[in-house]
Parts: sequence; structure tokens; C-alpha cells
Amino acid sequence: MNASEHQDAGRTVSRRRHVIVARKRPADLNAASATSTASTASEAVRDIPTAIGDTRMVTSEQLFAGQNAVAIRHNGAVYTLRVTRFGKLILTK
Repeated sequence: MNASEHQDAGRTVSRRRHVIVARKRPADLNAASATSTASTASEAVRDIPTAIGDTRMVTSEQLFAGQNAVAIRHNGAVYTLRVTRFGKLILTK
């Protein structure tokens, strides 16, 4: 039995690990990619409308002001809007 297997009630169970190996990129490709990404990001920011119809728009940076969570009072209940470590938003009551 190897390190990736263990005994479970008389049977051998194998636990496989998936490993993703990133290939190294030449430095000139990384620099070109970073420049391209930066210009694409700045173009995307310009394309964001300040408001959609009568709906007010705020950025997450404005809303969270450097914090990971914000409390929202709505119809007498308090909700918490938080940012996960992966950058997703979660709203809980």
C-alpha cells in the first residue's frame, strides 16, 4: 500500500490528487500580456455606465471602503454583504 492509499474496513481505498502544473512563459510574453490586460481593463472601466436607467450605481470599492463586509438594513432586517477570498459577493440575513 502506498502513501496515497489507506485501509478502510478491510478494503484499500485510493486517494488521488490532481496537480496542475503551470508552464513558464518567456518574460517578453508576460510583459506583453500585462500591457494588453491593463489596456483592456481601462477600456472596460470606460464602458461601464454611471447609471442604468434610474438605478444608481456604486462600485464595490465605494461600498466596502476597504472592509470585507457591510451591513444593510432593509425592511427592518439587517443583512450582511461580504466579499469572499475569491472576490465573490455573498448576501446573508
